[in-house]
Amino acid sequence: LELVALRDEATLWGADGLAETLAGYGTAIATLHTPDGLAAYCLFSCIGEHAEIFQIATAPERRRQGLARQLLMSVLCAATKAGCERMFLDVRAGNVAACRLYQQIGFRTDRIRPNYYQGKPGARDALLMSCPLPAAFPTETEASLTP
Repeated sequence: LELVALRDEATLWGADGLAETLAGYGTAIATLHTPDGLAAYCLFSCIGEHAEIFQIATAPERRRQGLARQLLMSVLCAATKAGCERMFLDVRAGNVAACRLYQQIGFRTDRIRPNYYQGKPGARDALLMSCPLPAAFPTETEASLTP
């Protein structure tokens, strides 16, 4: 899914990178399945009072159906249950859809990291965003969490 959903990213983690990250303390992956199979995933960590989203991806053919929002809500819920007080992430400044989703959920830009993302078509800024937990979200979700 990473290869298809994030093919325009400067650097993909690949199977080895994802496995290595998942082996780390406090790291988990949330997955969202539809009858057609894996539709989205979110790689994140919860350590102490802080949580961080490392990567979130939705299958291209499943975009604009609310799946990323549903998955993100389940991750925020899991982080809250783990005792985290704040969720962090970074996003490409030009990723309008993702920025809009994060802002609607309650994330705010803390600062900008200039030229953070390297690659084609050149360097791009990262928005460092965070959201206090618990966020305003439902407690029941359909995503499965795999530590």
